[in-house]
Formats: sequence, structure tokens, C-alpha cells
Amino acid sequence: EQTPTSSPRQHLGSTPWSKCGPLEASNPEAATEQSPTSSPRQSLGSSTMGTQGLFALRTQEKIFRAALKKEKDKCAKKVKTMKKNLKTLCVKMNELKSQLQELKLSGIQDFLVIKEAAAENDTLAVIILDQVLNFAKKKPSWKEATIRQCIVARNMSPGTYEYLRSSRTLKLPCRKTLEKYVGPCGGQVGFSDLVEKRLEIEKENLPSPQSRMCSLVIDEMKIQQRFYYNRQRDSFIGQVDYGNAQPEEQTAGSKHKKQPLANSLLCFLLNGLSVTYKIPVAYFFVKNLSAEDQLKTVLYTIRKVESLGFKVIRLVTDNHKVNVLTMKHLCGGQLAPVVQHPVDPTRPLFLSFDYCHILKNVRSQFLDRDLGPSQEISSSHIKKIYEIQKGSSLKAVRNLTRKHLYPNNLEKMNVVRAVQIFAPPVTAALEYLEEEAGFSCDLSFGLVHPTVTFMKHIYAWFLMNDTSNCKQHIHQRQPESRHFDSVDDSRLKWLTDVFLPYMTSLQNASTKKHKLTAETFEALNLTTVSMVECVKYLLLSCRFKFVLTRKFSSDAIESLFGFIRKLAGSNDQLDVKSTICGLEKILKTGIIKSSKGSNINSDESSMTRLPIFEARAAQETKKLNEVPRQVALLLASKHRHTVVPSEAAAIALVAGYLVRTVQEGMECSACLARIRKPGPTETSDRLILHQDRGGLIYPSKTFLDAVKNMKLFFDSAPVQDLNHPLKALVDAAAPTLALMEPFSCPGEETHGLLMGTIVAKKFFKPLLTNVAQGVTDVLDLFKYRACKPLKRKLLKM
Repeated sequence: EQTPTSSPRQHLGSTPWSKCGPLEASNPEAATEQSPTSSPRQSLGSSTMGTQGLFALRTQEKIFRAALKKEKDKCAKKVKTMKKNLKTLCVKMNELKSQLQELKLSGIQDFLVIKEAAAENDTLAVIILDQVLNFAKKKPSWKEATIRQCIVARNMSPGTYEYLRSSRTLKLPCRKTLEKYVGPCGGQVGFSDLVEKRLEIEKENLPSPQSRMCSLVIDEMKIQQRFYYNRQRDSFIGQVDYGNAQPEEQTAGSKHKKQPLANSLLCFLLNGLSVTYKIPVAYFFVKNLSAEDQLKTVLYTIRKVESLGFKVIRLVTDNHKVNVLTMKHLCGGQLAPVVQHPVDPTRPLFLSFDYCHILKNVRSQFLDRDLGPSQEISSSHIKKIYEIQKGSSLKAVRNLTRKHLYPNNLEKMNVVRAVQIFAPPVTAALEYLEEEAGFSCDLSFGLVHPTVTFMKHIYAWFLMNDTSNCKQHIHQRQPESRHFDSVDDSRLKWLTDVFLPYMTSLQNASTKKHKLTAETFEALNLTTVSMVECVKYLLLSCRFKFVLTRKFSSDAIESLFGFIRKLAGSNDQLDVKSTICGLEKILKTGIIKSSKGSNINSDESSMTRLPIFEARAAQETKKLNEVPRQVALLLASKHRHTVVPSEAAAIALVAGYLVRTVQEGMECSACLARIRKPGPTETSDRLILHQDRGGLIYPSKTFLDAVKNMKLFFDSAPVQDLNHPLKALVDAAAPTLALMEPFSCPGEETHGLLMGTIVAKKFFKPLLTNVAQGVTDVLDLFKYRACKPLKRKLLKM
């Protein structure tokens, strides 16, 4: 098929060697055997093809080896580069390790720890982090936790807070920043909108039914009788106020007589039984509170709390006679530990008195009198121990001092010393002296066994009412202080089968002068039964895993009162104004911190933080919203009222000040010319003349007469019975003043109303403050003494 002129080399060159396999090129005989009919020309071509295939194979091998060598060199180069990079990374790693060690030594690691703790909302870490981040800022921004703590710190001691800021010891938020966060004082009394918001926020963080079960604690705190005019709210504060729970008799009588000034704060506080929260839910300002009125406030508060999803399981208070009568009314006349719940009849409501108050009463009566049918229970044995070790440097009973055995009225309030009287160190010392009676000590110590038995019973009763955690009994090695987790607990049976029969038999067998008072024994009996029944109810019906009885006490509300006093600068005598401000700050910040030296075991409230929101104004409980018409007519009277010269001079001085306020608020020269004059022309101007150094203003005769009418109008108006006295007075006076001669402007009709409004506001506002101060001065108790007392404490009392 090839052309006849083609050479063999050309024929071989045209053969497709790329299609020949290795076997075909290396075994020509096989190719010959496969084609027995091949011609010589074909044989020659096959031989040439085998040689060429061998050559191509070797060429391919060389190419492969070259490529392999190139790839090997490339990989070797990569390995060399990676080794070099690894060495560089090892050097860098060592450098970073050394730098990290330096950072650890320089405190950066501590800062990172603080930052991690701040991310977990640790208060201390957040405050420290704010100090660092805002150190160089001209306009610092603060975390919410920092602002809350600064609000509390500044209210406790404004001077110390401002010193820390001014001396740059700490960088803290300024006063305006804190005031913006807290907002204005709403002044609501009773179950306020702020309380309702607090409970709603708290309920969102309490998902389980047990966490919403709580104890309602009631207590009173004495306050000073002071009458204030609050300029921000334009209202008077300081009078008796029941809020929305005001008794009907009080509401009806408020139309005809003035409310007296309050001297007590009646407060209601929620204390969680399974979760720690302490929330003041209602507060009222009262005076000489009756049991009927208190019962109305109790029922009102329980209904309000229950309507928001919380369940009031217990009602706790001290055994003051008003509180006892209130509970009797709630029980239907006879005290009972359990009554029907006023909101849900299917549920029980447990009534109890505070066990700390009962313990103090028992202690006081134990020290004052001998108990028992034969007066065998006596504190004289403890007093003998005190006398024995009084002058010794080494004492067998450490906590036994004059304050324990001979306390004054203020020292009797201390709970810790009351507990220490019945504690094991004292009973152990008595038991030892009983064994040594007649040998190394007085023979009278041989009769201490009834006293020791009584003291041990009281101490065990207190421990069972004061269980605070699940490890207390392990660390103190006192089985009585273990938490309650079973209804078959032997301590519950001991309280009902041993303790109560012992106290009842002792009470029945003793004479009136040698036994506990009927009120104390009744409170002791009621509280014990109520505690046992409540523990069983919580474990069985409410499915509590365990119960801590310290949550049954009124420590939470005592802590609240102490913190309110601290917010007012550690003032023991608060008034209505400082009490309301303190309560609202507690509700907004969620912080209740008790004093270290107080009777309170609870330290700090763990209430959920309340978001910032606008505080609503206080509810209006009075009826008058405007000045009576017959009073308003006095302002338009053209009759000149005679006043004494001293009062006329004072009115002229105030009128000159009013002219200056008009001059600062208006630019109309025609209006100013009608109310001022160039110099003194009347006798009443001489008071201004004696004080004038060139800057005082003399009012005109017509303007002075108008101010006198305003004074008569103010004195005749029932300012204490008005909801917003300043607004009511200005609304009644300004239109009338605008029609009077000195206020009428020939150029502009609106100037008269504007001038009348300015003058009325400036004139009435300080007079309202003076009215409130006058009421306070009338009721302020002060005793004149011929000479200074020898005891400085008498001056404080």
C-alpha cells in the first residue's frame, strides 16, 4: 500500500510506535508467529519496529528518572524549607513563652482572670474592670452593677464617696449619673407600681412552683413626725397614709378633719422559703394603728401578692399586742396556728410569731424571776459564775458579761447574747459545778439540775427553729441544727411530745409570779405548733426536698429597716421622706445589706435586678383638687387689709424680690414700670433700705397691695387638703391677678397672665415650705432645762 519510491527508513519512521506495547517490541518472534504469512518486507519492518520500541522505552525511562529526580529534589527542598520554618517557629515559640512568663509576672494574667469573672457578672470584677476601662476616658461609661453599688455607697456616706472621686482614689460615677439611673422619688404608699414591677421581674426568674412560695413578714419601725412640702411632687408628705388600703373610717373622716402626722412605718416583706429573695411589697405610714386597720392592710397585701403569682404560706410578726389582736381577728377570735387562706380556701395559712423575739422574752423573764412551782429554775446560779470569774483573766465561760446578765433596755434587743445565755458552755459549767458542789464551790450549785434542764430545752428549741443550711449540723456537730427533709424526723416529734408538754406542765404548776407571762407562753406554744405543721406541709404537699426554718424568722425585715437607716446616713430617727426614698432605692437596686454589728444573720438580698423605668407619681388620696371659690374671691377684693408694720415690711421685701423675678422672665418695659418705683417712699420700704447696697428693687404701691391680697388668699386656702397645692393655688390666682391694675399691660394682653403665673409660683412655693415647717415645729418635742445634765446620754434621749 506504500508508494514505491518510499525508503525503508521512511517506512519505519511512519510506524506509530506509540501504539506498540513493550512485549511487541521485545519479542519479534512472537510477532512473526502470529503472522506466518508475512512477507520479507513485513519481517524487516517488524525488526525495525522492535529496535525503535526499545529506544523509545529507554527514552521514556530516562524521562521518568529525570522527572523522579526533579520531584525528589523538589521534595527535598520542601523538607529543607519546612525544617527551617520549624526551627523558626520553635524560636518564636520560645520567645512567646518567655513573653507569657513576663506577662504573668507583670499582672496581665490577673487582668484576664478579672475579665473572665466580669463576664460571669461578678460584682467585684465588674467594678475593677470599669476602673481600668474608664481610666483615660473623658466620658466614661459604667456597667449597671457598678452604678447600683455606687448608689448604695453614696447614700450611706456622701462625704466619703465625693472624697474618693475628688482625690482620684477611685474613678466613680458622678451624682447626676446616679440620679438619672434612680430617677425621681415617686412617693407612692401601699402596694406601689414600683413593687408590682419588682414582683413581675422576680417572677420571671422563678420558674418552679416552690420558688414562688414565701413568707409574709410584718413589722413596724418608729419614725419622726415631720411635715414636708415636696416641691418635685407638689404635695405635702408626712401625714398618716394607708394608700389604696386606707380604712373606710379614715377615708370618710379625711373630708372633715386633718390627718395626723405619722410616727410609724408599717412594712410588709416577702421572704422566699426555697429561694433567697427579700422584697418589701407594701408600706404604710400610721399612727396609733388599731388591730382592725392592720387586718385590712394584711388582707389587702396578701390579695395583691397572690394576684401576681406568688403564694403566701406563712404570716410572721412579733408578739406585740396589736399584732396578737390582728391574728385573733384573722382566726375568728381565738389564736390558732393554722387558718383558712383568705384568697384560696383550699389552702392553709400558717400563723407564727418570730422565734427570736420569743427567745428574748424568755431570756428576760428568766433573768428577772425564778421559775417553777418551787422556784427551782433560777438565773442566780449563772450570776454566781459571773461573779466568780469576774476578776479572773482566765474564764471558764467566755461569753458571760454584764450585758448578758444585767442588760439595759437597748441591750435586751441583742439576740446573740440571748442565745449565749442558754448555750452549752454555760450549761456545761453548771453541770460541772453541780458535781463539785460542797467541795470546791458553793453547796447551792447542787440544785442546778432543773435550771440546766430548762436551759437545754430552750436552746434545743432555738436550734430547731434556726436551721440555715445543709452543712451546719456537720461543722457544728449539733444534730438539732440539721435541715428537715422528712416528716418522720424525730425532732418534730420531740417538739410536740416532749418540749410542749414540759413547758405546759411547768406553766400550769407554777404561780403567776414564777412562770412565763401568758403572752410569751401563748406565742411559744403557737410558734412551735405552727413550725411543725408548716414543715410537714412543705415536705408533703408542696414537695420540698428539705426545709430551712431560719427562713421562718423576721430577720429579713429587720435587715431591711437597718439598711434604710444606713441609706439615710445611719440615722436612727427617720422621717417619711427619707423612708420612702430609701425603700424606692432598695426596690430599684435590689440590694439589702445588713450591718455587721446587728442581730441579723442574713447578709445580702439576692433580688433580681430591676430595669430602669419611669416611676409614677403617688396616688392621690385627698379630695380637693382646686381652691374653694369663696377663698379665691379674697384675691380680687379691693379692700385694703391692714397689717402690722413688721409684716408689711416683710411683704415689701418679698414683693421687691418678685419684681426681680418678673424682670428676669419678661422683657416688657411697660409691665416693669407698673410694678416698681425708683426709691423708698413708704414706711414699709425701710427694711429694704437698711439692706440695700445698690441692687435691691422697691415695689410700687399697687403691686404691694396685690401681694398683700395674695398673702390673705394663701392664709385662707386649705393648702394641706389639696392634692397639688402649688398647682391649685397658681391656677386659682393667676387669672385673677392678670385682671388687676399692676398686671395689665397696654401693649400685650397675654403679659398679664404670664406675669401673674410667674409671681404666683415664686410667692406660693416658699410659703408652702414654711407651712410644713410650722406644723413640724408645733409637734416637735423639746424640754427646756435650767442647767446642762451631768450625763450626756440624757441629751440624746
